[in-house]
Amino acid sequence: MCYKMFAKSTLNFTDASNICQNQNANLVSIHSDAENSLIGKLTTIGIPLDWSIAGVWIGLTYNTTWTWTDGTPFDYQAWGSGDPDHIGSSNCVNFYPDGATGNDDNYIMKWDTSICNDSLRRTICKKNAKVIQGSY
Repeated sequence: MCYKMFAKSTLNFTDASNICQNQNANLVSIHSDAENSLIGKLTTIGIPLDWSIAGVWIGLTYNTTWTWTDGTPFDYQAWGSGDPDHIGSSNCVNFYPDGATGNDDNYIMKWDTSICNDSLRRTICKKNAKVIQGSY
């Protein structure tokens, strides 16, 4: 798999998804502790910041069930303490690699439900790696 992070001044969930689609990719889906840790390492800033700066959009949404936007199975979860919450109004998900001010340490490397129109600053995309044949 290939991963790429994007940072902008403001991104809602749709903006983030469109950025990934323009790269022939999808918002990241996460399927294991190892992948969750990798996403954390790729997106860490190193200090807890306000949620709107610290949060990174991932490709998980709720519409009667939790589903990944890339169609892969929902077979892993890493919710912060008390999440998922506010289902019905907060149907998108972001990831806090460093935690966020106002939240306790329960959100470091964890997921948080968000309103899809919230403005975050970062997203991470994922796509299959392409094998290129060639001579060396």
